Amino acid sequence: MTPGVKSGFLVLVLLVLGVGANDVTKYFENNGTLVLDPKVSEPLTGITWKHKGNIVAEWIKDKVPLEYLGDFKGRSEVDLTTGVLTIRGIKKAEGGEFTVEINGRERPGTFTAVWIRNLKGVKVEVVVRPLTCSAASKNCSLECEGDFTDAGPVRFFWKKGDKGRWEEKTKNITIFNDEETKKIESFSCKASNPFGETEESKAEKNPRSISSCSPA
Repeated sequence: MTPGVKSGFLVLVLLVLGVGANDVTKYFENNGTLVLDPKVSEPLTGITWKHKGNIVAEWIKDKVPLEYLGDFKGRSEVDLTTGVLTIRGIKKAEGGEFTVEINGRERPGTFTAVWIRNLKGVKVEVVVRPLTCSAASKNCSLECEGDFTDAGPVRFFWKKGDKGRWEEKTKNITIFNDEETKKIESFSCKASNPFGETEESKAEKNPRSISSCSPA
């Protein structure tokens, strides 16, 4: 590869790697508050926030006073020191793409506002897979089952027995057929997202527990 071609190739690679590097996803719940922070690193002399291409707020120092426009007028606020845009009472249908111009230059990337459902009060249960799992089974797993539709990023937590500590794991966990696992009497789970936490599941008896084994 010649020096000129090699140099051009490296520039292309860097450009490709840079695409989307500044994209930010922000979650919100219905009638909640959305806060978008452009991470300004220089004094502000002008700022324009847009939602789906339409101006939300605009200000140019000594030329254009801060003005709010569109559907968010009366519910939005821009901090002229940090550039942070705050929108109150945002609704599910008002999500989508936000962009910002700072001092006459558009910030690379976009902010994508995504509505998610609050998980507070959602019921979950521990489900054994397969249902025929027993102390003699080779492979068994547990699933923290519940309605996680439109819940966004969900974190799952598991507890061993009544006095165990909650530990973050995946939605499905494997229960091994070993002596340590057989000492655990039950498993419980719960889940959370950025806005709420489910109820704690009922304790599910460990199918591999020593106490679950039928006497010989």
